[in-house]
Amino acid sequence: MNYKSYVVWNNKGGTGKTSLVFQLSAEYARQNPTQKVIVIDMCPQANVSSSLLVNTFSNFPGEKVVSDASKIDTKKKMKSFEPNVCGYLLSRLDRDESVKGSINWNQFLIQASVFNKFVPDNLRLLCGDIYLEVLSKRLEQERQLVPTRYDNPWRRVTLFMKDFIEFISSSNKQVFHMFFIDTNPSFSIYTEMAITGARRMVVPFTQDDFSVSAIKSMLYSVYGFTSEDSERLEGLKESQYFWLAEKYGISPPKLHLFINNRATFYGTKAAAAFAAIGNEVSASLLKVYIKSQDIFETATELSSLDLIMDINKFKMRYLIDCCDFQSTIVLSLHNGCPFSQIDPGSHTIYGSSITISKTNLEDCKYAILKIVKLL
Repeated sequence: MNYKSYVVWNNKGGTGKTSLVFQLSAEYARQNPTQKVIVIDMCPQANVSSSLLVNTFSNFPGEKVVSDASKIDTKKKMKSFEPNVCGYLLSRLDRDESVKGSINWNQFLIQASVFNKFVPDNLRLLCGDIYLEVLSKRLEQERQLVPTRYDNPWRRVTLFMKDFIEFISSSNKQVFHMFFIDTNPSFSIYTEMAITGARRMVVPFTQDDFSVSAIKSMLYSVYGFTSEDSERLEGLKESQYFWLAEKYGISPPKLHLFINNRATFYGTKAAAAFAAIGNEVSASLLKVYIKSQDIFETATELSSLDLIMDINKFKMRYLIDCCDFQSTIVLSLHNGCPFSQIDPGSHTIYGSSITISKTNLEDCKYAILKIVKLL
């Protein structure tokens, strides 16, 4: 399939997942106008949708999907589904044979630039919905149905988003597709579906010990990796995503990049306290890499022995420091305006005047450009 797909996830809130998805998707689309860039919003808060469609939507996109977009009808005009993530998932759950195979899933995508002049024309959105949490109960019920000779409900439901991505990319094979998936911190069914849908994972973290713990939790939840033997974990593993995914032939995404987010810089390097957390994460990940290289995206430019023998080379490949976006990200998400479209100087947010410094704006742009080059 002619595409790349990245899920941005950490099971800790406040690490900058949504901000990164917004900025990376917009910048990648700007740099690659002949490609199709698709953002999939798998977070019930629908924040990335709110920012991408800020000029049209209320603060809750799921309540008002697209004001002037018609609903999607099946060929037999029997049912309709809203053009957002819940609409797509409901169409997959529908047991009406007239619905199956009758909907072009491209119709669930929204061209963001129709509603937001600041984003590139080649960016599409599978809009989030605040009722995704409600729908998750129905999805879990479907997934827990008893398997039959002809159907494996757990595998079928877990692959819903991967099916969507592969359909979209194969529907126009002449165009390269890039997918970015935003997620919720909780490891719920919709997060499992988001992770399953992607080929690669990007993990942002912040400079505190809680982030180190969250990364360890992520490594166990998705890949079954733990640095310590635990009878408690052993007794629970058969209900875990990683165990069921392996059992039913589902491959989780490869670990592609860890982003030391919101770091304070002195010159070109992260400040000592911020760098210390990054170094601890690198050391922990190298131990994982030595034991389980297969869960990492292959470092084509370096041999695995190079990475194992030199932690600095390992860090250069799998970890990057990203500056604190400060007020610039607040303005960016408020106006739905990527960094590349912001001018330094005075701006207004809810009637209050703020100043965007040229220095911070340039730092923000540079940080995103560095990450995009690694995708």
